[in-house]
Amino acid sequence: MSQSSTADRTSLEDKINGLIRAGRIGAASHLARAFASIAPEDPAVDRAAAAVLLHSVGPEAGAERLEQALLRRPSEHSFHRMLSAIRLDQGRSTDALYHAAEAVCLAPSDHQAKSLLGMALSDLGRVDEALSCLEDAYASGSNDSVTQNSLFKVRLRSLMMSDQWRPAVAFAEKIKCELADDPTLLNLSAHAMAQSGDWGHAADLWRLGSAKPSSRRSDAWAAHMLICAEQRAPARCYPGLEPAEAQHSNLAALASGTIIPGRLSAVLERWDIGGAILDLQCGTGLNAIAASSLTRTFYGVEPNAELANEARGSGAYTSLDCTDPLSYLARSDRRWQAIITGYLAFELVDLAPLFQSAADSLAQGGVISMAILLSNANIQGGCLGPFGWYEHAIDDVIGAAEAAHLSTDLSAPAILFTALDLPVHGRILSLRHRS
Repeated sequence: MSQSSTADRTSLEDKINGLIRAGRIGAASHLARAFASIAPEDPAVDRAAAAVLLHSVGPEAGAERLEQALLRRPSEHSFHRMLSAIRLDQGRSTDALYHAAEAVCLAPSDHQAKSLLGMALSDLGRVDEALSCLEDAYASGSNDSVTQNSLFKVRLRSLMMSDQWRPAVAFAEKIKCELADDPTLLNLSAHAMAQSGDWGHAADLWRLGSAKPSSRRSDAWAAHMLICAEQRAPARCYPGLEPAEAQHSNLAALASGTIIPGRLSAVLERWDIGGAILDLQCGTGLNAIAASSLTRTFYGVEPNAELANEARGSGAYTSLDCTDPLSYLARSDRRWQAIITGYLAFELVDLAPLFQSAADSLAQGGVISMAILLSNANIQGGCLGPFGWYEHAIDDVIGAAEAAHLSTDLSAPAILFTALDLPVHGRILSLRHRS
């Protein structure tokens, strides 16, 4: 066996991976050690050992084994490929991109490495590059289901990011046979259906998606969107719509890459705010942390008990109440130098009560600042957006502000955060008492 053939060594590695997939980690570990004694210099030995560690100890243990192997064999592309896959699963997209790119440079014909490169590029928002990379991998022979579904996801995201909703729906229909096995594809397709106004079909897809094992974020998003879809008629516009029962779930945690805290802090700095600041629906406290240099007096209000406890733990708030934000404003007799909120406006159909209560609680010269999503100019009135948040008509926003005797200042449109790896555009709205 000391002169074992490449085919024999490949067969051993396959057997080890098969034992791991079957949950027989102990047997896989014993076979991996025997493999190392037979062919200690074979890269497959390091891959097998890393796979055993990955599934018995954890991703960092597997990654460390591969990093050590790379010190000995820096030009072994398969180590980079495996590291890329581990980092993708961990959500460390930049690291995954580095290792996938190294693997492709070292072995241009490695279709799996090209596929991983495309996935990493997609996670980093570089959709056009990801699409090209995955199409090349798929056409070159990596036509496995993972590569295929990754390609489908990127194609769908590309259409949605460019507001090509009808082609996105048509593409979702075209690949519907593949949807059932991939929760992310189900969620993306459902969003396309919702954006096109077909909430009934979207509900069906979210129902399927919520029953599939996936990441915690995707599961929570599908569950929330299913509640929204089941309570909405198929029409696109919903005047007088009541907030969904699930609106006090942690919607902020379902988003990622948020820049709202930094933008709110910049607004407060521009208005030279230095007094007491009230943070409505403060979540985990990111707004207060971002603006900590502006004041020592930060008060928070958060209806979700779990989030309120996390925000208290940040140490950023002088005081924090776990209660409904509008109820808090109505009973508070304090005058605030600034009132801010990151996500509250996304959940309110009618902004008038918020604007009036905030105006009544605002100190002279103070400012109300919040993130807001605006509906398409071609749509009359506000509407439920494809991510389950309410998009307000600009005329309604201005009308509610005028009724509360507030002047309005809107920032330029910008990406505020991402949802399911799709950019969500919005603005920062600032309100002040009229002179």
